[in-house]
Amino acid sequence: MIIRVGRAVPTLFYFKKWEISMKYRLVGIDMDNTLLNDSKEITDLNKESIRKALNQGCKIVLCSGRFHKEMIDYADILGIKGSNQYLITNGGAVIENANGQKIIQTTLSNNDCEKISSWLSQNNISYQLVEINGQEFSFNNWLNFQNNNRGLGIAKVLLEDDKSGLDNISKMIHQVFDENYYVVRPADEFLEILPKGVNKGIAIEKLAKKLNVDMQQVLTIGDMDNDIPMIEVAGKGIAMSNAVDIVKQVADDITLDNNNSGVGVAISKFVLNEDINK
Repeated sequence: MIIRVGRAVPTLFYFKKWEISMKYRLVGIDMDNTLLNDSKEITDLNKESIRKALNQGCKIVLCSGRFHKEMIDYADILGIKGSNQYLITNGGAVIENANGQKIIQTTLSNNDCEKISSWLSQNNISYQLVEINGQEFSFNNWLNFQNNNRGLGIAKVLLEDDKSGLDNISKMIHQVFDENYYVVRPADEFLEILPKGVNKGIAIEKLAKKLNVDMQQVLTIGDMDNDIPMIEVAGKGIAMSNAVDIVKQVADDITLDNNNSGVGVAISKFVLNEDINK
């Protein structure tokens, strides 16, 4: 079914299903190329729809591979503030409130870091160990630093290269590490190795359970591979029209792209039950 929408977004919104009766109580939103446009800004319609949903008591949860410090300014703009509003950071490794208090945290063990680093080094693959607050370490620097910082938590191992470079090694990385870790490509230029059992979908499920929200009352929106778990577990999973094909295939619906307020359009229709043609 094709529905035309108005306002400043005169493009198409594709629906496989027409459902506006469900009351969604929690909305999980990816940031880059989903909430944010190509200029890394939040459009007016996105802001308006999210603020309305918050005022109606809906939990709006930003879900990103970013760290707290890279997300909090955007959260503040939207009104996601205080101890009873939440962020999912580090690709699902950390659930925290908007004040920065960690509620659930899952990190790689020292043994994990050593094993992954050893294999990557032996295969001449560049990488960084990234701790939960965003600080990056080479293996040797991590060894020195963690001796004096026993609480240091490594959220993921990050491989960064251009698209073709990661395309060449991605299959091999999956073959070696998929059994014991979660390997994901959050963007063309990044490949990440995270602890097993860490992804945005599992994090959304844990947060929904904490908040006593049924998963059928959860709506999620995303565009890349690392958004697939949360799109699959939600009562309604929505792909951006700029999403990669595999995300569109698993989603329930497809909204507008990130430069045309796809997030705001989806929230208006499914959470606020507003006809944005008016």
